[in-house]
Amino acid sequence: MEKLSRKLKEFTLRPVNILQFGEGNFLRAFVDDFIDILNESGLTNNGVCVIQPMALGRVRDLEAQDGLYTLILEGKDSGEITSTKKIVSCLSDFVDPFTEYQKYLEYGENKNIQVIISNTTESGIVYNEELLDTKNTPLSFPGKLLILLRKRFLKLGADSLLDILCCELIDNNATTLSKVLVELAKYNKYEESFIEYILNQRYYNSLVDRIVPGFPKDDILKIEKENNYLDSSIVKAEPFHLWVIESKYTNLQKILPFGKTSIHAYYVDAIYPYKEQKVKVLNGSHTLLVPVSYLLGHREVKNAISDKLVKDFVLKYLYEEVLDTINLDKEKLISFKDSVIERFENPFIHHLLISIALNSISKYEARILISISKTYGTSKFPKYGLLGLVGLIRLYKGVTFNGEIIPLNDDPKILEHFKKIWATNDYKYIVSEVINNYYSKYELFKDQKVVDYLVSNLEKVDNNKLIEVLQEIVYE
Repeated sequence: MEKLSRKLKEFTLRPVNILQFGEGNFLRAFVDDFIDILNESGLTNNGVCVIQPMALGRVRDLEAQDGLYTLILEGKDSGEITSTKKIVSCLSDFVDPFTEYQKYLEYGENKNIQVIISNTTESGIVYNEELLDTKNTPLSFPGKLLILLRKRFLKLGADSLLDILCCELIDNNATTLSKVLVELAKYNKYEESFIEYILNQRYYNSLVDRIVPGFPKDDILKIEKENNYLDSSIVKAEPFHLWVIESKYTNLQKILPFGKTSIHAYYVDAIYPYKEQKVKVLNGSHTLLVPVSYLLGHREVKNAISDKLVKDFVLKYLYEEVLDTINLDKEKLISFKDSVIERFENPFIHHLLISIALNSISKYEARILISISKTYGTSKFPKYGLLGLVGLIRLYKGVTFNGEIIPLNDDPKILEHFKKIWATNDYKYIVSEVINNYYSKYELFKDQKVVDYLVSNLEKVDNNKLIEVLQEIVYE
């Protein structure tokens, strides 16, 4: 069987105008998929040069297949279970700057480059003191980008500005990158005119969302037999995707005109409402369903959401305590909510509840309290979000109803604290300790009605009446 290549499958080799820092599964299943769709639709002719940001990477594997790889999208879409397959062909060149530093630097002088895209992980956009030169490859991503911008500035001048689009999972990713670049430029004692050049680049913060399980190692032989070619860079992802790009410029929209396609990528004035939507609806639902579902015997998200009682509990929470707290169009919010439930129901993804339970005490505050504290402020009793806290407190007892050890993963001090308070079996004391130690700043916990609700239901749940409690509040 032959390896996938442009000899085996004929695709147009596009001229490079985009430099992409990162060659991992996410970028290839997300950004490169969308660039490919734009190209295939005839709207663009964008070619991507992949820059390997770390010494160990996969550019040589991609190069061996002429940049071609298979993308498989599996999941639920508009109520239907779907599985689609395509070959992505927008990758045109490949550079390992640790072994091809001069080739890398030449791209800095290439006037055809218009866009920089990066996903170098959360630890990629950090400041490290590095003295930069044209002989030694910088270790950090900001160092690599800065020396590239330096070459561009010296060769092409102050007007050779780029569109720099960041996908790292940190708030204000591109803004943070610009600050790191300036700080590093000052450390290298570069002139003020170059620092001004750095600041004048067009930076785009962005929010990305797509689950990407990655390489299908369990099914690879079956897939390659179906494809009739070898492919070491196959990547699997869910159909759902969302890319929100904060933009005060129009330039990037001409190069990547997502608005002319069905791609869910949007140029917006501010990311915050979309970030809030993701945290409250997607992440909040995850955090809400984990404790009750785990205690009911479920171990994966798809099994939990197939339990009608759990699903109705999550839906009631979203409709009554979350959606009205987000400043976005109601239709779009409901559509996003529907997509979240479909993602939970994806039969192809094995998302373990216990992995989502990581650091749940802080997650409850960041994902649920931010909603129900607003709901409480409108004189509405947030019974669903509060029952989520009841389930969480019971989960942190560390054993199921039948005595099975729950492999909790949180700060050891937090786990030790819960061990001590549960040893008392005093529900009032347990609730007061949780509130006082983790959530005391929230006004709703000063309400005796809220405290009584937590204590009463914690006692019921601990006595294996979780189903009855859920049925009472969901179907009353």
